[in-house]
Amino acid sequence: MDFDDPASVVQFVLTHLEPEERVFPSEQYFYYRFPLGTRVVSGNIRFVDVQKGILHVGYFDEADRESVRLAEIVDGRDGTVRVSEDGATVDVVYRGLQRRFILDRSWAQSAEAVPLLESERLVSGVLDESGFYLWLLFDERLKQFFYVLNEAQPLPDRLAVARPEAPRLEVGVESRFVFYTDAPTNRRILVAVSSDAIARNSYYDGPFDQVPPNLPIKAMLEAAYPYVSMRGGIDEHGNFVGLQHQRVAISPYQSYERLDQIVAFLTDAYAGDARDAKRWGSMTYETKSRFHEQLQAQERREKTESIEAGLGNLTVRSHDRAVSKLWPANHWRHVSAKWPNEEPGRISSWPANHALEASNAAPRNAQGDVHDPSTSSR
Repeated sequence: MDFDDPASVVQFVLTHLEPEERVFPSEQYFYYRFPLGTRVVSGNIRFVDVQKGILHVGYFDEADRESVRLAEIVDGRDGTVRVSEDGATVDVVYRGLQRRFILDRSWAQSAEAVPLLESERLVSGVLDESGFYLWLLFDERLKQFFYVLNEAQPLPDRLAVARPEAPRLEVGVESRFVFYTDAPTNRRILVAVSSDAIARNSYYDGPFDQVPPNLPIKAMLEAAYPYVSMRGGIDEHGNFVGLQHQRVAISPYQSYERLDQIVAFLTDAYAGDARDAKRWGSMTYETKSRFHEQLQAQERREKTESIEAGLGNLTVRSHDRAVSKLWPANHWRHVSAKWPNEEPGRISSWPANHALEASNAAPRNAQGDVHDPSTSSR
């Protein structure tokens, strides 16, 4: 096996799998991790395009996260990728190896039991790699997404009251997920995720990277995040049209380092908005929902400077440099574009151009808005 030869890595992975495997997470990743000499290889097989006869394979060196290798297994060219009529199983034949993958759909069950307010829509079920089953909801009045715990499924973690003075906030003992319990609707809403988990790209980095891939959510994404139209637009499923392998990340929750600090913040948030959905709307507010205003303001400044410099009323596209806001900790430098130098550190801790020496640092606020499915490995 050769790290630089994806075909040999795929063959190695398939060799060590059982004849039948189950793909649990709802964005249809099958994860793997193994030592290779001095390296630790982490990667995934992604099943989002199996209806087209394509399997995506990606992996990287955990000690050098820029060492990413990508490949595809294409039906008829490299082997056989056969999907059952109901889409529940995928049979793969590659280099003499045959494996069956069952695409788990338990995350879509019990949708009729989800309590919804009048302004809310159920977008989808989500099964995170953490083991949490969640519902992704969209509030048409607030123009915000949020995740609600699916109480019909077993919990993968024990939830404990975060602080005696904040009994409506519970934290996962292992996951460190923080949930707000709304008594009138009897729902637990995900409101915070550990920034350490985000920085380590662990199983507990939040469900932004497990939203099912083929949802018709373009209109909702454009309403929640208007800036996406300034990035060349998105397709019906939230993939950026002009940015290969990049998808809008739905991350309506805070990141935190210390539990006491996030409890204080969240308590202030829901105390300040005591009316129905505004309670959790304040707690799950994403600053990137107003990113378009910053881009527009910057564009106006540059146009003014251009005119004053005698260059005429040029069309300035500042947003072509600002691919992402609040960079996720697992962003890849080779697909990142320039970040405007004048962006304050409170918005993004990453420097302009993502200097290599800073790329391994944990961001101060690590909610991601661009998700690269091809390299979302554990």
